[in-house]
Amino acid sequence: MIIQLSLRQINILLYLLKAKGASTSSELAQSFDISVRTIKNEIVAIKDYLRSQGEELTSQRGRGYILDIKEVKKKELIDFLQSTERFSSFMDHKRRANQICLDLFLSEEPIISSYWAEKFGVSQNTIFNDIMILEKEIKEFFVFIESNQYGYSLSGDEIRIRNLLSSVWQTEFTNYDISNLMTRVEMGDDDYDEYSLISNEKLKDIYKGVVRYTTEHFTSLTKEVDNYAIFSLIIRLCLSISRMKINKRFQTSEKVESGEDALRKYLAQVYHHFDLEMTREEVRYVLSEQGGMDKVDVNSFTTCIIQGVSQSINFNFEKDSQLFQNLYTHFSLRFSKENIYLNEYNPFVQEIKKKQEKIFLAVKQALKESFPQNFDFDDSFVAYVSLHFIASKERETLYGKKIQVLYVCSTGVGVASFIQQKIAKEVQGIEIVGFASVINCRRFVEKLQPDLVISVFPFDNIAVPVIEVEALVSKGDLLSIQEQVNLLLNAGLGSESDRFSKQGGKEKSEEMSRNVIFYGYMIYEELTLLLKDKLNPEYKEGFLLHVLLMVHRVMFEQQYQEFGKLDDAELTKQVREVFRTRDLEINDAEIFALTQYFSKASERNE
Repeated sequence: MIIQLSLRQINILLYLLKAKGASTSSELAQSFDISVRTIKNEIVAIKDYLRSQGEELTSQRGRGYILDIKEVKKKELIDFLQSTERFSSFMDHKRRANQICLDLFLSEEPIISSYWAEKFGVSQNTIFNDIMILEKEIKEFFVFIESNQYGYSLSGDEIRIRNLLSSVWQTEFTNYDISNLMTRVEMGDDDYDEYSLISNEKLKDIYKGVVRYTTEHFTSLTKEVDNYAIFSLIIRLCLSISRMKINKRFQTSEKVESGEDALRKYLAQVYHHFDLEMTREEVRYVLSEQGGMDKVDVNSFTTCIIQGVSQSINFNFEKDSQLFQNLYTHFSLRFSKENIYLNEYNPFVQEIKKKQEKIFLAVKQALKESFPQNFDFDDSFVAYVSLHFIASKERETLYGKKIQVLYVCSTGVGVASFIQQKIAKEVQGIEIVGFASVINCRRFVEKLQPDLVISVFPFDNIAVPVIEVEALVSKGDLLSIQEQVNLLLNAGLGSESDRFSKQGGKEKSEEMSRNVIFYGYMIYEELTLLLKDKLNPEYKEGFLLHVLLMVHRVMFEQQYQEFGKLDDAELTKQVREVFRTRDLEINDAEIFALTQYFSKASERNE
């Protein structure tokens, strides 16, 4: 079935089908980052398609677009539009560009423009324009399109060409496709034949073979990697085999045997199926291994990334201790193994690149500057790191400077809970510091000194701005409040909201416990590295527990008081420095207690 809709039109229709109520043109324009005029043009095509399905998209002034469709039919449409059959839809520039890129990647010889003009049913001028736009888009991968009398071809380092195609091909898969694929693989469904999203027959055959072997090895693979990693394995393995078949290999190609682990056994069988030798370089590419590197100093690395992003977008992320903890944990997990894996599928890449471009580019640049040159990472890894910064910025919005508001209603605290929830949900940058009645309003203004008064009654002769609202706050009231709040914030008013001061005992205890564990583990890692030649291996687990409890004693001022003689002044100085980098002071008694985990000098000599 041919769908006469572009991918964007399909996504807009899916949005409307999943919406709980009406959707305005402005809401759709904001969601898809296009103009209202463009949305209205897209709606025309969507209405035509729905009519062909016997359905109608209606619009109501002041409410927006409404789809009144029975739930059964709605589910059928959603399933169909999300299925791989959507790839029989209209070929817009983006889809043609992806196909051109894929064809160049899979071809041993240059390709002429008339081939694509005939394939897509467009003019050669349209193809020339597609290629010009594509050339600009792929420069960030340091891959280029070369042309001569024989046609077009890709040029650049092999690893960069493959990273480009991995990114391009993954955009052809929706979350629905990935979920459907992984479900069938997990269930051992050998009849999986929904390959219509792959137009190239050579790649389709490779994809079928790789999926079949992945299905056979699924149980053993999931013991080592998660589902998204398996999907990434399938993509990279298909690209590896495709390039090897046209003799596009890495410069060195050392043959390796399958080995004992499940991943390499799986790879060996797949390469053997396609009559190809399994080489060390191809295995490292498929598994995205980054071995042979010195151990990454996670603490310094995390600090550098945060400083770099802060400077790049002029936003102080360094004051967010939770961001440091989250990033430190993320990097520790990535760098803790012998081989470092920095390329993984991330379903949010395109959305983050589109809606949080400044943060994404800043993170990418900071990673480039902080990683050694021979480390390779893709946009998925950048997007995962970016998510931490996006969350941090949202926390700043939630807990940053806020306008202090006194709310005046007819009954004082009578409707306080309802009003507080509604305003907190709808208005940004506001904190209700109190409720008052019309009788005690002036006394509360004097006592609380708010930045703004919101009242259901008119007030005169009050030294702060007053917004008069309806008893049950309307949408127009909320817009007026937000506008006034923005004006006051821009004028420099408002107070820093201390998220911890508003918490009860349980929340504070949880925060302190988290800090003890986090700082304890960081200090344990640094002490283990500092004392590696002195620690008794038999006491390793006990040493971790001791350090965690020691950090707890230091943070709560309950350190040991009696101690023996410390002979090593340099060691004492180094241990103190480990603690001082986290604004903690450790005494001699605690340092002496650490030495009880050392091996005896005679044992170390042996």
